[in-house]
Amino acid sequence: MSLMISAIIYFPLQFYIYQFLKGGQVCDNVNMDEKIKAVIAAMQEIAAGAEEAAVKNMRPDFVKYGGNGDVVFIWGNEKKGIYHIGFRRGKEVVENVIKTVLFGQIDRYSAVKKTITLELNGYEAVISLDENGKPKTWLLTGWKKNEPDAAGKVSATTGATQTSPIFGRADLGAGTFSLR
Repeated sequence: MSLMISAIIYFPLQFYIYQFLKGGQVCDNVNMDEKIKAVIAAMQEIAAGAEEAAVKNMRPDFVKYGGNGDVVFIWGNEKKGIYHIGFRRGKEVVENVIKTVLFGQIDRYSAVKKTITLELNGYEAVISLDENGKPKTWLLTGWKKNEPDAAGKVSATTGATQTSPIFGRADLGAGTFSLR
């Protein structure tokens, strides 16, 4: 587990994460405090080495789209999950995407991809409703709207007539970091 993700999850857990997740959000029912605590517990499980952790009945509004109310947070890899978000977009985006899963409004639903996109304060989170054809409601990815990935920024200035691949600085590893 990376120092960055460990710092997000543990220091200081009881105050910082609770205040960050709740920060400015109106808890419309008494269960919201319990949901926030359940998200913190799920992040602790992942920080302790679990590949995934579920928050029971976190988003009952997903049921009408074919998901269930339980949301699974996965550690993932370079292509999906918390690791993917942190590696591609950084600590601030990880924090805000988790907050978006908790409080965000449904912005789009794709029946073909079986995904729900949530939006909150300029951040988006994509929830997948299946995994390899089996029902599972889990955090796939997320980002800050209108900001490209660090590795996705165009670095090369050559035209399409180049005979061999040209790599930009980001492709050569400049400025990268490891979460594990």
